[in-house]
Amino acid sequence: METAPFLLYTHTTMPGLSSSLRAFDQDQLEQIARFWAVPLSASSKESTRLSLELALPDRESFVSLFESLPEEARQALMTLKANGGQMSWSAFSLRFGEIRGMGPAKRKKEQPWAFPASVSELLWYRGLIGRDFLRLRDELEEQAYLPDEFIPLLPEVAPNAAKFLIRLQPQRVLSAEPRRNMEVLNHICTLLAALRFEDADARLGKTNRDAEYWRLLRALLGSVGILDSRDAPTELARSWLEMPRPKALAWLQNEWAKAPGFNEFDFISDLEIRSPEPIGTLNARQILLAALQTLTVRQWFSLDELAGQLRDKVPELLRDQEQFSAWKVVNRQFADHVLIGLESWQAVEGAFVRFVVSHLMPMLGMVAVTPSPDDPDRLLFQLHPDLESDFDLPSSEAAESCLRVHSSGKISMTDRSPLFLRYNVSRFCEWIDLGETNFTYQLTPESLRIAGQNGLQPRHLISLLRKHSQTGLPPTLFTALKRWESEGRQAKIENVTVLQLASPAILQALRDTPASRWLDEALGPSAVTIKPGGIEAVQSALASLGYLCDLPDKDKNER
Repeated sequence: METAPFLLYTHTTMPGLSSSLRAFDQDQLEQIARFWAVPLSASSKESTRLSLELALPDRESFVSLFESLPEEARQALMTLKANGGQMSWSAFSLRFGEIRGMGPAKRKKEQPWAFPASVSELLWYRGLIGRDFLRLRDELEEQAYLPDEFIPLLPEVAPNAAKFLIRLQPQRVLSAEPRRNMEVLNHICTLLAALRFEDADARLGKTNRDAEYWRLLRALLGSVGILDSRDAPTELARSWLEMPRPKALAWLQNEWAKAPGFNEFDFISDLEIRSPEPIGTLNARQILLAALQTLTVRQWFSLDELAGQLRDKVPELLRDQEQFSAWKVVNRQFADHVLIGLESWQAVEGAFVRFVVSHLMPMLGMVAVTPSPDDPDRLLFQLHPDLESDFDLPSSEAAESCLRVHSSGKISMTDRSPLFLRYNVSRFCEWIDLGETNFTYQLTPESLRIAGQNGLQPRHLISLLRKHSQTGLPPTLFTALKRWESEGRQAKIENVTVLQLASPAILQALRDTPASRWLDEALGPSAVTIKPGGIEAVQSALASLGYLCDLPDKDKNER
């Protein structure tokens, strides 16, 4: 049976404390001992390390230290456990910070154990994580890892899938095999580029997605570390944009599956939840994914039946016995009716299940949904197989994945263009048309000026266009970009109001009146442009000189 490829925690042996503690000098081992309240009777490095190896796996001591950690540090440890106890050091440090390299003298001065510069550093100087080159897929890769003794001491991050085995009745649907939805990759690319501009919302308004969709996407990216707390793209965003599409989508799926900071109820608009403690949906999300993992892919199932079986098998999916009474849940359409007790399960937990399976998972390319042929109000869902099987593009389609550059400065790209390429090019341009499959941009002096304010120079754009354009970089556009870089704006098209007079003498007489402050650039001996808002003053001045003046139709209508 082919089952869904969701990543769940399964314990594999990590290096233990005997390995992780070897990375520390004597002064560092002594600081670790102080954090763990381990008495030291000898001063040699070997005896100190042995004392720590014996003392640190004590459950009571570990739980006490774990609970004293800041929330972000606890999340970092849980993230490692959710990844099987290890992560590549590059990915871990991007999310939780680097560990500064210091010798004994600098450590004594800086005291990084007391004043850590990052979450990684805080965990490192407590001996809670290791860092080493581990063999993965026959290659050595630098990894952050949990010493093996700590893994069973941490709270569980996902249930055993077999415990929640569900058996759903396959549904018959006569339709073509559904395609995986990959639009989210291009939407994220668009969002990350928009957030580099001051008018991000205006640029997103050029798409066919509403503000609520972008709010959801921002929250998702923030929970997985691609956006920081100010909605600015992080260094991880650049790494993600450079991933191949299958890997980028798989990474996003897996990170969402174990993101403690994402709360689905923030986007279930019908429900308002007031709880005495923070609402965490991570455990419920992983229980749901564990249950779905037991289903056959490419087979339709009823979403209502899924919710019903979860209610019977996992009634405490989201709320425990006390929380069924402690949480105040109201449906905003019936605000006077509070949803409490197990009888509210379908209205609360069921809404969570339906939102995840019918909205989030399709958005992330994990599931397809369709109305039941027997009852359009009932939704059916189907799990997609492994990502790799959907991305063998024909060479002709792959050939269209780059960009086309026109001599006019118009740049066209498709939904198959590399994400990093569209992200970078779009930061130089005005955004003209952003569809689902085609994206059109326009180079203008103003767009180049804004790019320059963000540290982007025309030579960077020239390099990108030369490397990736199917049609090459038109020579005239190359010349225009180089000229703009050295000389600035060369031409401008704008709407202006022009005053055309019968003779230069009338223009000179007008310049001698108070209305002269409204006169702008001369276009000849008897023509001049009028500044915005000055038409009425100029007309009045001409009348005082004995000259009648025609007005543009627009101004006549305004009067």
